[in-house]
Amino acid sequence: MSRNATLFTLLRGIVLTRNPTLCRFQEYFLARRRVVFVNDMVFMQCRWTTFAEDVEESLHNQDSETLMFAIQSEESDSFDVLSNVLFYYTPRDMTYESDSLRALAGICHRVGKTTSCRFLEGIPVASFDLYLGFMPQVTGLIRRQGFPSWSWAGWKGHLGYPTLSGDKNEWLAANTWIVWYKRSPTGWVSLVWDPAVSDEARQATRGRRDISYGERRSSFQLPAGLENVRMTRVMPSWDLDPKTAPRPYHILQFWTLAIHCTLRKSIPKAERRYQLRDNLAEYCGYLNFDSIPTTAVEGTTVELILLSVSSSNMFEYFYPGRNKIADNGGLYTALCIEWADGVAERRGLAQIYCNRVVHSLPPGPIWKEILLG
Repeated sequence: MSRNATLFTLLRGIVLTRNPTLCRFQEYFLARRRVVFVNDMVFMQCRWTTFAEDVEESLHNQDSETLMFAIQSEESDSFDVLSNVLFYYTPRDMTYESDSLRALAGICHRVGKTTSCRFLEGIPVASFDLYLGFMPQVTGLIRRQGFPSWSWAGWKGHLGYPTLSGDKNEWLAANTWIVWYKRSPTGWVSLVWDPAVSDEARQATRGRRDISYGERRSSFQLPAGLENVRMTRVMPSWDLDPKTAPRPYHILQFWTLAIHCTLRKSIPKAERRYQLRDNLAEYCGYLNFDSIPTTAVEGTTVELILLSVSSSNMFEYFYPGRNKIADNGGLYTALCIEWADGVAERRGLAQIYCNRVVHSLPPGPIWKEILLG
């Protein structure tokens, strides 16, 4: 095995597995220079390259090392950086689950400082929609209490994000419409992304153009057959039902289209994947539960809230019926939600044919205010 291959194989086992302490994870990725002693070998690393004690030339960096340099670079794509960090970070064990955000605070601060972007519950606010589409990797997730279900921090287990090619700024501007508000634990309501008053508004004047909603965003385009659905409200309700239970974290408050579908088992071995059926009992999409359902759900009705128009990269997850996506007007990405004490929680990620939304089961499709905890 070459020195190059040896280094990256060893580091992947030492730094990126679930055994080391979480502080070592941040220390490794944020350090400007490192001396690594491993298996009677010494490696020297800086932001740009790696040297071995007995090799004169620089070693080529790959895999996790590329991520290390990307975190330090001011030219890196913040979504690619954070999605890769979370891919390595989320499988790791924690002694205290309350450290979910704290253990990644250094990396978030570094990325936030580089991109002039604030974070909300572990998510950059300037490209908020991009980070709501996380998916379990192989096994299901377990809900982590004390954090919102809409954030990666609210789940225990290995999760990841789909690769997004093309211009992410264009996708955000053209295919997302939700005006996100956040409600603090004390009840204060404010915009998640407010370019008029936030640091993100100053990106252009400094010449830094990272991923951001920008100045313009699209409004929701109703599919054919839904012309009578009223979408006049986007502002949040200030006063909530007194029965709404408070949360120790920020609740998202927003308006979007809600629909209902019934579930049918997709593949016997796929414990979390179900087909979606509309009011004509026809196939219209799929749902991947975040956790393996503990009770039988075949034939039950679920509520889905539309998040965005799916990017073409998401089409590979759509089966069966991938060859009919164009005929059905494309796909929406949606969240499956479940309500408790006046607040909804995420239960899974779905994709649905755009043209089948009109065939929702009652009471949808309806333009609805959502409180997502």
